[in-house]
Amino acid sequence: MNAIAIVRIIAILSSGIFAGILFGDRMGATFARPSLSPSSFLQFQRIQHVHFARMMPPLTLAAILSGLGWLIIPPENMREIWSRWESVHTIRTILWSGAFALEVIALSLW
Repeated sequence: MNAIAIVRIIAILSSGIFAGILFGDRMGATFARPSLSPSSFLQFQRIQHVHFARMMPPLTLAAILSGLGWLIIPPENMREIWSRWESVHTIRTILWSGAFALEVIALSLW
């Protein structure tokens, strides 16, 4: 496995875990916190902080640094990868331009 593959795996894994933690908190604990008493709220936050305080800084740092590393270390076949994107981009541009033209026609008929 080459360096760029390792950087990609770390970038995707760390940002995915981080996003999952934030999403899980937003969809779960966010709804519970308002109903907690002040003492229960503080207890909940302390317990959560004990576990997340150790994990979040290294996880955040890994996500940022590996993402930057992935950006800085382009693959050797970058032009080949980019050319595939250009083909799809051309199709997307044609479809969106056509949709825009149809919306302008629909607006003029209204």
